[in-house]
Amino acid sequence: MDGGCKAYDDYFDRVLRPPQIQKFDNHIEEAQGSTFALEYQPKTLRASKFRRRLNHEQRLVELVRENSSYRRELRFFRVVFEAMEEMQRQVSSTAQQLVLNHYLDTVQPDDRWLIVADELNTMVQRYGAIVDYAAKDWVEVTEQQHSAQAANKI
Repeated sequence: MDGGCKAYDDYFDRVLRPPQIQKFDNHIEEAQGSTFALEYQPKTLRASKFRRRLNHEQRLVELVRENSSYRRELRFFRVVFEAMEEMQRQVSSTAQQLVLNHYLDTVQPDDRWLIVADELNTMVQRYGAIVDYAAKDWVEVTEQQHSAQAANKI
């Protein structure tokens, strides 16, 4: 999960906050060298206001498209998450029924009910641990994004 957060931070640093060209960047450019800030800033961006405006509009359109694609992904994964929670409840109740079947079958108790119930219960516990970790990570990433947005507004 940390890999996704790092990728977001890299994207945020490169796209949403482009590096500023400093004095030493200009000196390096005069010496026909290159730095990350110089490579990132296209010549047209510094050429004229008209071109800068077009580039800014293109960037806004690109960001809106990315935002809508992220919203679609969120809708999809939210539905998947809710379906998995429902499945978790049903598997838990099935495991309980298997245990009851073992103890209610007084004629010939079968241990396979207990084995299957134990396997199902282990799967549900693993899934619950994964969901808890994902939820904590989601909250952490959301808080980081909100704090970054608040810092940008100031």
